[in-house]
Amino acid sequence: MKETRTKGRYDTWRRVPEAVKAFYRMDENEQAGLKERTKIRIKEMGQRLDKWRKENGLSYDELADLFTDPSKEDHDKSRCQSLSGRAARDYVDGYLTISLERWRLFFQNVNQLEEVRKPDISWLLLGVQSETDCRLRRPEEIGRELNKFLKSMHCKKECIAEILGVGSRMIPRYIKGTTEIKLLQFWMLREVFQEEISLNQLLLEKIEH
Repeated sequence: MKETRTKGRYDTWRRVPEAVKAFYRMDENEQAGLKERTKIRIKEMGQRLDKWRKENGLSYDELADLFTDPSKEDHDKSRCQSLSGRAARDYVDGYLTISLERWRLFFQNVNQLEEVRKPDISWLLLGVQSETDCRLRRPEEIGRELNKFLKSMHCKKECIAEILGVGSRMIPRYIKGTTEIKLLQFWMLREVFQEEISLNQLLLEKIEH
């Protein structure tokens, strides 16, 4: 029985992607460097956003409105209630991480404005070109795509949780869409899996005309 259990563990480890094995083989400094590279991207995102804001002559308050669901009242306790101009400035400075749902609202709101230059959704992928006419998926849609990816890679939730720096109980919440996975965490997945993961596939959905 003991041999069977050992063989089972070996078979499970053998099926784990090489990218995940490489992550587990990293020492603390290497893993910290990996996380630091993803944090730097938050500032890069803020710089792109601020450049776009200045080019279109928008104030921080006007920028904040673009990350807000106009159909929600201020007393609504949803995750996308109104923002202050100060919060928008914190986005630009890289002090706050913009949620994927707020990014979805941003592109949705911007597309309704005629007087501003439309930003490219490939911003979120930091240089990876997206297909034209795409939209960001909703949290529950992203969760379904994430679940497909984990199954295709034979990854247990404990492995992914460690890569994302969260408890394993968070992974089912991400999959169900009850808790929103952060863009920063997707960047961590791409750092680890590199060519094996497509952020386009997980985050974006082509709009059918």
